[in-house]
Amino acid sequence: MTQIVVRSKSSSNFDITYKPGFYQRNEKRIHQALMELFAERHVNLKTVEVCKLAQISSPTFYLHYRNCREALYSYEQKLESEFVAILPDSPKRFAAFVALLSFVERNQSYFAVSFQKRDLYLLTKILLQLKPILSSESVPDHFYMMYAANIGAYMMFWGQREKFAKVLIHDHAEKLTRIRVMRWF
Repeated sequence: MTQIVVRSKSSSNFDITYKPGFYQRNEKRIHQALMELFAERHVNLKTVEVCKLAQISSPTFYLHYRNCREALYSYEQKLESEFVAILPDSPKRFAAFVALLSFVERNQSYFAVSFQKRDLYLLTKILLQLKPILSSESVPDHFYMMYAANIGAYMMFWGQREKFAKVLIHDHAEKLTRIRVMRWF
């Protein structure tokens, strides 16, 4: 096991030992606590509350993040990276929508809260990752974002009405495939 020991210049009793397993476990606890608090209220998350819920000390939290906003951003970056990793190589719209809906279903605790709070930051970033598959390159970004807003609204409806039912992923992917990017001029 790799250990990094940092000793304070002023005191020989002060040690911080980095152990990779503990670091990842604490990071996971922080993310879980953030999601629970995020579900209750979207703004004004307090570090003290996250630490209490995660059962970690404040210095442990600050070893990972500067504040709750940074921790939430880190969690969203992690989710986006996970989505990019599962993104299909196929340029088929249906496969892209199945991947998107399956990803949302697997991470429904995050998406249920973000849809309820109308926080579509991560969904917007994911839909931008899908732009090469879902539309032609000649489509301007503002038209694609209107298209993405329709997809987002559809997914919010799916989450609120059907609680991200896994059995309906292929049906919804088929319906989303029929939505096209259009230009009016």
